[in-house]
Amino acid sequence: MVMKKKALIVGTYVNAPYHPFQQVDHALAELLAPNFDVTVTDDLSAFRALAGFILCVSYIDMFDAALPEGTGEAILSFVRGGGGLLCLHNGISLQTDERLFHLIGGKFTEHPPQTELRFTPAEDGFLQGMEGFSMSEEPYQFEMSGDEVVPLLRYQYEGREYLGGWCRTEEKGRVVFLTPGHNIAAFRFAAYLIMIKKSAEWAIGEQRPDPRVEKKTRHYTPEFKAAALAMMEEKGAVATVKELGISSYTLYDWKSKAEGQKYPRRQGPLSGKARKRYTPEFKTEVIAYYQSHGARETLQK
Repeated sequence: MVMKKKALIVGTYVNAPYHPFQQVDHALAELLAPNFDVTVTDDLSAFRALAGFILCVSYIDMFDAALPEGTGEAILSFVRGGGGLLCLHNGISLQTDERLFHLIGGKFTEHPPQTELRFTPAEDGFLQGMEGFSMSEEPYQFEMSGDEVVPLLRYQYEGREYLGGWCRTEEKGRVVFLTPGHNIAAFRFAAYLIMIKKSAEWAIGEQRPDPRVEKKTRHYTPEFKAAALAMMEEKGAVATVKELGISSYTLYDWKSKAEGQKYPRRQGPLSGKARKRYTPEFKTEVIAYYQSHGARETLQK
């Protein structure tokens, strides 16, 4: 008999200020049960006893309270050792530990009133090509940690586009965050349930790795950053990002830090890939290259 891999789902039953675990617990357990031996609990000490589990799902509602001592270190060690962390909606409240803010890649800051939102899979991540969906949801907004992420979901709110989910790797492990999940209604959308299943699979490495994720979450040494900035001065940003395989956002972030400035991190309105990858300086260089080399060579670059 083949033993199922073990998954832990943690939420908040008692005194949940915004998102009680009741009903959501059963929905998530039922969804994952065909592929996992599922344990459901509201005991936060479970985060410090992750040995034997391959997946940890957070639905805790603790934006206003600190995690018990040792929790952040235990979760970080679990992921770095090869475990998968999946945070759904309020599950991002692990962010109260600064280490987990960086592990997840961002933190919740605010949301306008709940309203009808259209969620669409992003073009970069492993949800690419899946069906989008509309639901009544809280338009979560975030401050990103600066650790590189790959977008998974986007949503429209008042004519602007916002990030609604992302993934990243951390050493041997993987992390996924998805915005939808304010209440049990969110877990009755078939398209979203499929996304959660695919996210769980990706988090434990059962989907083929996306090379863009692996590349984007490299740990760059100070020497590499200095060499990249020197190359930028010599060859320009276009040639540097192409040769080194990094984003223009990352390059200009390093440049700003080297100059003692702060490159904007707050996750606000997006326009496709523009905010993440194509800075005004980068666009200027592309236009200059186009004017001197023509459209065909510019597109090839």
